[in-house]
Amino acid sequence: MVVATLVHERYRFITEGFLPVPVKGGLVGILCQECETPLRYHSPLEDAWRIHCPSLPKNNQHNWRTWRCDQLNHERALINAGAPRPIVSSPTDWGSRISPSGVLLDPKPTNSNNRRPPYPLPNDQHHPFLGRQPPLGQPPPLTTFDPPQLDSLAGPHRAKVKYPCLRPSRGPTAHTHRITGNKGCAYQYCQACCLEYGLGPCSKHTRAAKNPIDKPHAIPRPCQPSQLIPASACTSSAASTTTQPTPETRRSRPGGRIHQWAQSANSLGRLLGVQTVAAIQNDCRERFEAVERQIAQKYDETKVVTILLWLDRRAQEVQAKVILAHFDQWPKARLDESSLLMQACTQTLGPTWNQALLFWDEKIDSWYETMVSFPHRFPSNNKVVMVRWQQVDPQTPGLPQSKSRPARTMRVDTSVDPFPPDQQQFVTTTTNAEKPPPLAATHLPQSDSEEIQVVQSTWTTSADHHCATSPNSDSDDSVVVVKSTFTKSNIPSKVVKRETSEDLPIFDPCASMKDAHGDRQPNSAVTSSTSTSSVGPSTSASLTSSANLLKKKWPSSEMLVSTLLLWYKECETRPPLQAWKEIWGNEWVLVPSTVYRNRLWVERVGFKRFSDQYRNHPRANVGEARILYKKEFQGVANV
Repeated sequence: MVVATLVHERYRFITEGFLPVPVKGGLVGILCQECETPLRYHSPLEDAWRIHCPSLPKNNQHNWRTWRCDQLNHERALINAGAPRPIVSSPTDWGSRISPSGVLLDPKPTNSNNRRPPYPLPNDQHHPFLGRQPPLGQPPPLTTFDPPQLDSLAGPHRAKVKYPCLRPSRGPTAHTHRITGNKGCAYQYCQACCLEYGLGPCSKHTRAAKNPIDKPHAIPRPCQPSQLIPASACTSSAASTTTQPTPETRRSRPGGRIHQWAQSANSLGRLLGVQTVAAIQNDCRERFEAVERQIAQKYDETKVVTILLWLDRRAQEVQAKVILAHFDQWPKARLDESSLLMQACTQTLGPTWNQALLFWDEKIDSWYETMVSFPHRFPSNNKVVMVRWQQVDPQTPGLPQSKSRPARTMRVDTSVDPFPPDQQQFVTTTTNAEKPPPLAATHLPQSDSEEIQVVQSTWTTSADHHCATSPNSDSDDSVVVVKSTFTKSNIPSKVVKRETSEDLPIFDPCASMKDAHGDRQPNSAVTSSTSTSSVGPSTSASLTSSANLLKKKWPSSEMLVSTLLLWYKECETRPPLQAWKEIWGNEWVLVPSTVYRNRLWVERVGFKRFSDQYRNHPRANVGEARILYKKEFQGVANV
C-alpha cells in the first residue's frame, strides 16, 4: 500500500532529527505513541521492513507497521539532512525498488489495468527538498510497465532474496545463462557461466570432464594359418577397427581438482603386506630420530648462560629474575638474543622502554650500559651475567659491588647528643695531644649489688687544666675509677667500644661520663658513696630525654609539602623506608604503614599535579594539602 508519508510530524524521536540505519532488531529512532517504548525493526520482507513495539506482553497488537524500503530510505535521508516533517513524496521520488539488504529488485508488475498510484502532492505546490518541479500534467509512469506498480509484497509471507548472476556485468554469458546466481560461488555466477567462464575451481560448481577418459583399445591379433578363420573375416575385422572414430585427447583442467577426503565410488583399497608396513614404520622411526638429533645438536650446552635480571625498582626487597639463555656465538653475545629477557623487560618496563640495560663487567669493575642489540664479548669462563635496569639502586642486596670503591656505611645518628653541653668539652679529644701510654688493669673488689667500671681518662684540655691546678698533680696521666651501682631496669644494654689493647677496661660513656667529669678528683680515686649518688639518676634522665626527643604521628599538619615531595622523589632510587630514615629518622617515630600510605597518597594525586599546585607556595604545609586532596587521601586511608 502506497502512503504519502511514513514519518509523521506527531512522532517523537529518540534523537531529534536523526534516524539510524535499519538493522534487524535495531532501533527505528522513534518512540511508541502509546507506551513511549523505542520501536524496533522486527523482520525484513522482500522490499519492506516490519516494525513493532517490543513492550510486554510479547506479541502485543499495538503499533505494528510495514514500511517500504525505498520510501523509508528517501525520508530518512531528508530527515537526517535537516528537512522538516512531514515529508510528502510519491513513488517517482523513491528510486528503484530495493530489498532490506540493499539489493536492487525488478519492478513488480501490477495486477490491475485501471488503477493509478495516488498523487497527494498538489500540482501547484512542491516540496523544497525534493529537487523537482511540480508536475504540469499527468506524471509519467514509474517503469516501462503500463500501468505502474500499485501493490507491494509487504505482508506476512517472507520471500527469499535473489542474488543475480554477476557475469552479464563482466562479459558475455553462457548459452544456458540464468539470472539468479549462486551465493556460495566464488564468482557469484550461475552454474553455466561459472563452468564456462570461471577462472579456477569452485566449491559449488564442479566441472565434469567433457570427454571420456581414454581407454586402451584392443589391438587385433594377426591371422595365423592354423586358425580356421576366413580371410574375409580378418579383412572385415581390420576394416571395422580402422573405421572406428578415434576419441579426442582429454583437455587439461584449468584448475586443480578439489581435494576429497572420502574414497571415491570407483576406487578400491589395497591391503599392504607385513614387509611394507614394517618398512613404513622403520622409515617413520628413522625420520623421528633424525629430527631429535637435529634438535639436540642445535643447542650447545657450553653456550647456555644464566642471566640474573633486576627490573623492579619499587619493591622493598628486589628479587632477581633468573633466566636461562642460549647464545650461538658465546662468549660474544647480544642481550636481545634471549627472548625471555626481552619479554620480561617489555612486560615490566612497558612499550616506552628505550632498549637499554646495564650489565656487570669484571674488566672495568663497574656497570656497563649498552643497547640490547649491541654485541659484547663476555668472559668465557663466567656463565652468569648480571643485568639490571638503569633506575634500580646499585646498592641493592645481591648486586655486585665495586672492589675499588668503599661500601656505603650506615649513617650514624648524631642529632641526639647523649651528653649535656657542659660535658662535651670533656668528651672531645684534643687532636694535638699525644696518645697516653697503656694502663695496667686495675682489679677492685666486686660485690653483688655494685658494678665497678674502670674508665680510661682521655687527653683533653679540661684534664690538663685540672692536673696543672692540682697540688698533687704530676706529669703522668691519671686513671679515674668510678664505682657505680645500677638498679635493675628495662633499659637495653648499650654497645660498648673496646680499645685495641685487651688490657684496657670497657668504656661506657652513657653510664660513667657524667661522674668522670663532675666528680673528678685531683687524686686517682673517688669514694664509692659519691659516685653511687651521682651516676644512677643522671643515666636514667639521659636515656629518658633521648627517647622523648622522637615525635609521633608523622607527618604533622605543619610539615612542608616540599619536604614530602622531596622524599617521594628519593623513593624512586631507594626503598621508601630507607629514604624516610635518612630524612626523618632522627626526628619522628617510624610507622611503616603510615609511610606507605602517604607515598600512595602522593602517587594517587600525581607528583606533577602536586608540584604544579604548590610550586609557587613554598610555605604550604601538609594540612592544607590534605584538605585540597581530601578525596584521594580518604581513598588511601580507607575512610
